[in-house]
Amino acid sequence: MKKFTAVLLTALLAFSMVACSSESSSSEQAEGPKDSGTLGEYEVAIKDCEVTQDYDGKDAVVITYEFTNNSDDDASFDVAMMTKVFQDGVELEHTSVYIDEESLEAVDGDCMKSIKPGNSLEVKTARALDNMSSPVEVEVEEFLGNGDKLTKTFELAE
Repeated sequence: MKKFTAVLLTALLAFSMVACSSESSSSEQAEGPKDSGTLGEYEVAIKDCEVTQDYDGKDAVVITYEFTNNSDDDASFDVAMMTKVFQDGVELEHTSVYIDEESLEAVDGDCMKSIKPGNSLEVKTARALDNMSSPVEVEVEEFLGNGDKLTKTFELAE
């Protein structure tokens, strides 16, 4: 009787583990990639993508993010977050896109601004494009975070 009970409990345990792993993987697949959410003590949204020209007249992309500081201390987007932008699986280089060429005010000027806890700021980053036909994939994660990422893919208008 003890053997039968042990075998029955083992079978039930194995079945419950299979059911749990199957359930979690299907819910992960249903969720898919997220383009906004909580990363550590911050809320981030990948909002927009605009094709433009950089300081040298080359094709570039400007990515817009919404950054909210929910920590107890002042924070800036560039210090709190790590961003990567890919095209055809290769990370795109940073570039400068000027709002005003005379003053050399760049679109990414707000990335280093510190904001107080509970406040939000729209920030932009600029990357040099490799081509005008492949999609641009954006990733954001907290600097020294737990590895959670937000992602968004943008198709470039031709």
